[in-house]
Amino acid sequence: MTDISTYIPYLIGFFGAMIASIVAYFLNTRLLDKEKKEQKIAVIKLINSEIERNLTLLQNFINDINSESGNDKEKLGSHMGSLPLPPFNDRMYNKFALLLPNSFDEESEFEKLYDFYRSIDDIKIIYNNTVPIVTESKNFQFFETKNTPPVIRSMMFGDSITKKWNEFEKISNKILKNSNPL
Repeated sequence: MTDISTYIPYLIGFFGAMIASIVAYFLNTRLLDKEKKEQKIAVIKLINSEIERNLTLLQNFINDINSESGNDKEKLGSHMGSLPLPPFNDRMYNKFALLLPNSFDEESEFEKLYDFYRSIDDIKIIYNNTVPIVTESKNFQFFETKNTPPVIRSMMFGDSITKKWNEFEKISNKILKNSNPL
């Protein structure tokens, strides 16, 4: 018969290895959680600076339009279509889109962020629809004769330019009023 004392070193080694494995597991889990938290913070910082830049560009664009046109709605719209649209950026948002829903504690915070970028896209669409109208209006002015009443130009282009400006202004005011969603 074998004595139990011969198995004690094996048992100590086995239990020591089990304890070391459990401690390593918890340390590794803690390290991964810390890395995920740091990644979330970094993603939010990158997107936050991107949003701040977009807000500054939008505010400067609106200021440029207002300084050139005064309060005339038709002039506001035609200046909007003739000035270059600032290079709004959504690269960080698109790059980290899969991580974003998990980066926020509340779903409403992510929805505000999504709404901000959707509004920026709406501004781009309105601007892209305004440019051809402004170009067509300027071409019509070039070929306008002395017999063409100015009312016709206003009827043909002024109303559509004013509508586009009103849409642009409404969305821009909403973005600037809500400010940075982060």
